[in-house]
Amino acid sequence: MNSTLSNGLYLLQVLADAPHPHSVSELSRNTGLPKSHIHRLLQTLVENQFVEKNADRCYSIGIGAFRLGHALLRDIPMRRLYLPSMVSAVESCKLPLTLALPFGSQAISVAHVFHDGKIRNSSETLGTVLPARFSALGKLFLAHRPKAEIEDLLKKIDYAAKGPRVHRSAKSFRSDLKKIREQGYSINNEESGEGAASLGVPVFEADGTLSAGIGLSGPLDAVLGKQLEKNLELLKSIRKTPQKETAA
Repeated sequence: MNSTLSNGLYLLQVLADAPHPHSVSELSRNTGLPKSHIHRLLQTLVENQFVEKNADRCYSIGIGAFRLGHALLRDIPMRRLYLPSMVSAVESCKLPLTLALPFGSQAISVAHVFHDGKIRNSSETLGTVLPARFSALGKLFLAHRPKAEIEDLLKKIDYAAKGPRVHRSAKSFRSDLKKIREQGYSINNEESGEGAASLGVPVFEADGTLSAGIGLSGPLDAVLGKQLEKNLELLKSIRKTPQKETAA
C-alpha cells in the first residue's frame, strides 16, 4: 500500500479511538510519525471533511468519515440478515443484543438492539471497538486468532491495570481463551461494570472461518447463573437464522 495513504488511514484510526480532539504533537507521539508529515496529512483530510479542526488547533473525526461509516453499515449483509431475529429475541429476553465483526484481534459492533427492542444507530453502540480483555465478544474473536498473534498480544498487556477483577497473568488469560475455544462461547464478568456481565457466541462460515459474533449483556444474574443455558440457546437460535434463509 502507498505509504502516504497507509499513514493517512492510520491517522484516521487513531482519531477514531481518541476520547478527545488531538493536537499535532499528540498525534505525533501516538503514531510515531513526524509532525510535518502529520500536518500535511491533516490538511488533506480536513479539506475532504474526514477530519475536523477546532479553534484550539486540535483534530477529530469529521463528517466525511461518518458518511462513509453509515454507507458501509447499510451494506453489511450480515447486519440485514440478523437484525430481524435480534429484535424478536429481545422481546423475550429484554436484554440488549449486539452483532460484531472481527477487527484485528478485537471486535467491532455493527448492529445493536436495545433492551426495549429499538435499533438506535448511535456512535455509542455502532462502530464501538470491543476490547479482547474487557468484553465477551472481544475475547471470543481473540480466542480464535492464530496462536502467534495471541501470544504477541498477551506480552503487551499491562496486567496491573484496570482493577482487581481482571486477569492477573498471561497464563490466566491464555487459559480463559482456551476454554472459550473448547466450550464454544465466551463470558465476561470482569470489566462489564459493577454487577454486570456479557455473553457471546461465534458465527462460523462453512469453511470454519469465524465471521461474526452475537452477544447479549446485562445484570449478572440475568446473563449468567440460572439464566446462562437459556441465554445460550437464544443466541444460538439467532445464529441459525441466516442458515435457514440461505437454505430457502
